[in-house]
Amino acid sequence: HQAAIYRAAIHQHRACAAGDRVAAGTSLMQLARTGSLHATIGVRAEEGVRIRRGLPAHLTVAGQSGPSITGTVQSVQGVLNPQTHLLDVLVAIPARSAAGLLPGLQVTVGIEVARVDALVVPRSAVLRDGGVAYVFQVAGGKARRVVVRVGAETDEVCGISGPLDPKLKVVTQGNYELTDGIAVREVAQ
Repeated sequence: HQAAIYRAAIHQHRACAAGDRVAAGTSLMQLARTGSLHATIGVRAEEGVRIRRGLPAHLTVAGQSGPSITGTVQSVQGVLNPQTHLLDVLVAIPARSAAGLLPGLQVTVGIEVARVDALVVPRSAVLRDGGVAYVFQVAGGKARRVVVRVGAETDEVCGISGPLDPKLKVVTQGNYELTDGIAVREVAQ
């Protein structure tokens, strides 16, 4: 799963007292249905274009282990929040999952923006030649070069797809010295 992680607060408020002068455009109150809880999440504008209503969002209480709570993206604001300079995304939390959550609680949220069917390999397994990505698989003691498409990447792993045989091993070390069809032997680690 490809997900973006954001810090979020379950509830936002602004304190003011009788007689206070408030700048134009400042939110003084936020209305919400009783019995429902929402998380307001700030996302960068370039990430916000990938988020849409109805996507699943997985919330985990900061500093706590355990299963995540699955909510649903309710809305993506069309303008940047003037205080955070981020787009506000509202995530609805189902009532059955909201037990024990308190307004103001910090959570980590992952929004599933795409689902990709790919094999995950160490980043060192993927080589590039003139913009073409490939890996070597071992079949019958010989290296077989397989051109792949690289999807989601982190510093450690890559999601790849292509005409791979999931039963064959992928070479992760010394692969830059291989050519298609050369004999290889596995080194115990």
